[in-house]
Amino acid sequence: MALLATFQAHLVYSLVTFFRLEREASSLLPQIMMNTQELACAAARKGIACVAEQDGARPAWESWIAAEAKRRTLFTMCLLDSALLTHDGLPTHLATELRGLPAPASKSLWESRSRLDWQVVYDAHLAEWPEGGLRIDELWPMPKDLSEGEVDKRRSRVDAWLEDLDEFGTMIYAVTSGTHGT
Repeated sequence: MALLATFQAHLVYSLVTFFRLEREASSLLPQIMMNTQELACAAARKGIACVAEQDGARPAWESWIAAEAKRRTLFTMCLLDSALLTHDGLPTHLATELRGLPAPASKSLWESRSRLDWQVVYDAHLAEWPEGGLRIDELWPMPKDLSEGEVDKRRSRVDAWLEDLDEFGTMIYAVTSGTHGT
């Protein structure tokens, strides 16, 4: 957890540097982002998904909170990276290394205040998503080789995910939809 806290603190530092000290610190931003990416890599090596999540089972509450917090922090870092690239007049890119990661969890899961409440909500989530929750790459451009049925299924999954988003999930959807037209 200390590594996640360090990564999050460094990301906040990076955001403040970019948005508040832009001119004064512009020469420092490339190194700051490289350091942030190194922390992201180190945090990711410790795991960014629970084994139980991947197996379609309910993980331990604490493990899920840590994994979801890491993913949200990684997604935020990728958004900052895209903002920096755009700011510098460079093209942005998909963070394809995140392919397969769960998209941000529902508001009801993320905002559950007790273990028992979370377990009830997570069990309902498992029943609603028998094939596994939405993956971040399902918000990216549709592959050209998808059949009409596969496109419809993907759109239905995204629509179901949209039904219970918190503000973070809404932001992720707005960015991916606006960027990729999905």
